[in-house]
Amino acid sequence: MPKIVNHEEKKLEIATMAIDVFSEKGYYNTNLVDVAEKCNLGRTTLYQYFKNKDEIYYYILELGISFYWMQYDLNNNNHDLSYLEKIIEQVNFLIMNINGQSVSQAFLDFWLMVRHNHSDIEGKMVEHYNAIIDSLASWLNKSIQNNEIIQVDANATAVVLVGMIEAISLQELSKRNLKPETAYHSVVQLINGLKVC
Repeated sequence: MPKIVNHEEKKLEIATMAIDVFSEKGYYNTNLVDVAEKCNLGRTTLYQYFKNKDEIYYYILELGISFYWMQYDLNNNNHDLSYLEKIIEQVNFLIMNINGQSVSQAFLDFWLMVRHNHSDIEGKMVEHYNAIIDSLASWLNKSIQNNEIIQVDANATAVVLVGMIEAISLQELSKRNLKPETAYHSVVQLINGLKVC
């Protein structure tokens, strides 16, 4: 009797393995044969789950976004945390979990491809990016209202926070080998500088 495979579980398994391939080869240098080999699948079997590498990579990005919002909801519903602590917890998630995947080169390649070839995907990515900034800006505004931090432009500060996280993701391109823990503690020190004395 043939083994019954859960389609969504298999897609997740393929995407998880594909992260390693994209990390190693970059987006442009990765092809479906590479992903199929990593997953111990034939290319035709891989086509049952994903039409092309764009679809795999976008699935990985969507997965990361859904994990971001699950973590956001956990932090947002944790009433034992101040809004500033919620921001720090979310930054921890972004730096320690997302950056641990080491896919910055692949992300840059993908982003450049999207910018030139797929305005619909670019629009979705911009929406996600802005939603993340808005979520942090909301907590920053609540931190200001609760007198946890000094008066700042919440939107600009959220953009700067996300920019720092992006820079940490991309630092591997400079071969500096910055440890995520060290980067996280540096960002937390900067955030704590916003506290009301």
